[in-house]
Amino acid sequence: MRLKELRKAKKLTQAEVANYVGITQSTYSYWESGKVKIDNFSIKKLAELFEVSIDYLLEVEIKTPTTEKQPNCISIFDNTGTRLDYELSAENTRLVTQLIEQISKKA
Repeated sequence: MRLKELRKAKKLTQAEVANYVGITQSTYSYWESGKVKIDNFSIKKLAELFEVSIDYLLEVEIKTPTTEKQPNCISIFDNTGTRLDYELSAENTRLVTQLIEQISKKA
C-alpha cells in the first residue's frame, strides 16, 4: 500500500492523517507498516485525502478488457469504488443491454 509515500508527498504527519480519518496515530502507524488491515470506510477517506483512486492507494492493477479479446465484458464499481470486470455470455450481454435501455428510458 502506498500510504507512507502519499502521506510524505502531501507533507503530512501520521498524526494529521490519523486525525482526518478519525483514528489514533498508533493505528495509522500499523496501517502504514501493513500490520493491520484497513476497513473500507477508512480506505475511502484516505483516497479522498490523498486525492487518488482506491485502486491506486491499494496498488491494485486493473487490466482493461479489450473488445477484441473479450467482446462480452462489463465493468461495474462496487460500493468501495473498486472496479469489477465480468465476462458475460452472449445471452446475458443481450439481457443487460435491454435492462440498461429500459432504465435509460425511465430516467
